[in-house]
Amino acid sequence: MANVGKLFEKDFQDSFNKYEEESRYSLDRFHDGVGGYAVKNICDYMLYKWPNQYYFELKSYGTHLINFSAISPTQYDGLLEKSTITGVRAGVLFNYNDYNESYFIKIDRIRVMKDRGFKSIPVETARIYGALLPIKRQRKVTVDYDIEKFIWNVSKLYE
Repeated sequence: MANVGKLFEKDFQDSFNKYEEESRYSLDRFHDGVGGYAVKNICDYMLYKWPNQYYFELKSYGTHLINFSAISPTQYDGLLEKSTITGVRAGVLFNYNDYNESYFIKIDRIRVMKDRGFKSIPVETARIYGALLPIKRQRKVTVDYDIEKFIWNVSKLYE
C-alpha cells in the first residue's frame, strides 16, 4: 500500500501544475533527505502568488485527529519565524484521510493551541479554525484540489 502522506503531497503538487503553466503560481518542493541523509527543512512547499508567500507543511493521517508531535521542532520554529514577515502565510495543511478533508491551520493558531495544552488537532477543530482545501475532482486513487478557492480560503484567515 502506498504512503498516504506521499499521495497527498503528490495530489497537492499536481493540482498546481496547470496554474504554474499560466504563471499564476510558483510552487517549490523542499525534498526530504534520501539515502540516510537527513535534511531539516521547515516545510514541504513554498508557494508564491502575488503579493504573498506561503509555507506549507503537509501532514496526512487516517484518524480523526493529528498529533502536534508530527510537526518537528525544526518545522514548528521555522514556520513561526517565517510567519513574522509581512506578507508571509505559514502553517500546516492537515489531511484527515478517513474524512477526505484537508485544512490549513496557521502556525500562530497551532502555537496558541499548544500553549493552552492541546496535544493534537481533531478534525472538528480544524473545521472551525482552518482553511479548507476543497476537492475539485475525486478519482479512484487521486484527487484534484481547487487551488484558487484554497488560496482564497487561506487569505481569509489573515484578514
